[in-house]
Amino acid sequence: MQPHHPGIRRRDARRSTAFARGPADSNGRVTCDARFVAVSGYRKGRKQIDFLQTRSRIAITFAPLGKTGFFTPVDASVGTQIGPVRITAQRIEAR
Repeated sequence: MQPHHPGIRRRDARRSTAFARGPADSNGRVTCDARFVAVSGYRKGRKQIDFLQTRSRIAITFAPLGKTGFFTPVDASVGTQIGPVRITAQRIEAR
């Protein structure tokens, strides 16, 4: 099966448990650092892309999804040239 991605740009957000900032908190949440890797469809030499790849700080917090044994992202912060962008989940449900 071929991977599917919409659009013409492709990027990876590489993360690893090796980059976890510490043990899980009292709610079972764990925060990992990630980095942006432009794969295709980006113009070389663009300041914004270079910043994301070399200087941007990316952090993603994962929380247990009920008793399913799975984790889901609940908070993400991405450093940009004009300041950090933060996305936070308001409600998470396991079905």
